[in-house]
Amino acid sequence: MTGKTFRNRTSIGITINNLVYSASGVTSGAIKVGRSAISGNFTVEEAQDLSIILSSQKSILKLKLQQHNILN
Repeated sequence: MTGKTFRNRTSIGITINNLVYSASGVTSGAIKVGRSAISGNFTVEEAQDLSIILSSQKSILKLKLQQHNILN
């Protein structure tokens, strides 16, 4: 998923209960080791909120491709 997102210059949305918390692009190629970082134009409060939301999840149950759009 991350390789395709990188090649197509699209985004991966992070959603919980159908609410989008982040829609980040992949900037350095496919993720191969299971770790990633999210960066962007977040305020300190937004970054802290996203950190709390993501760290409160015990595990990611599944990844599901909801929509694939190619932007030109």
